[in-house]
Amino acid sequence: MTCIIVTVALIMIMCINVGVLGFWYILQVEVSRLSEVSTPYVYNATVQVTSILENAELMSEDLKEVSTASHLIADHGTPDLIRAVNKTTKIIEKLERLSQHPVLKIALGDDDGAEDTDNRGPDALSKLSKQLAEIAREQG
Repeated sequence: MTCIIVTVALIMIMCINVGVLGFWYILQVEVSRLSEVSTPYVYNATVQVTSILENAELMSEDLKEVSTASHLIADHGTPDLIRAVNKTTKIIEKLERLSQHPVLKIALGDDDGAEDTDNRGPDALSKLSKQLAEIAREQG
């Protein structure tokens, strides 16, 4: 009787092993098939991600160039802008004085102690008239 029990137990263990091995074989076949089917998609995704990263690197280099150019423009443009604002302020001050006291003054030398050396001397009147003409053109 023990021989029969042992035989039945061994047969059951063999059946379980056959079932596990069968399941393992099916699992391996399905995983291999899934791997074969997904390989082109994974390859395409890898190529696209690589392309995206290369484009991002190129874009960051372009942004660096734009940033450098912006800094250069700001460094060189700011003094010019300040100069233009100062000249505009002086022109406005002269126009305000002219509108309050419309006096035409011709002088051979310093013009009432103005700080701007460009506006001193006999050419100051012609420069002022040119500036007035420009203002009139801009407004007209």
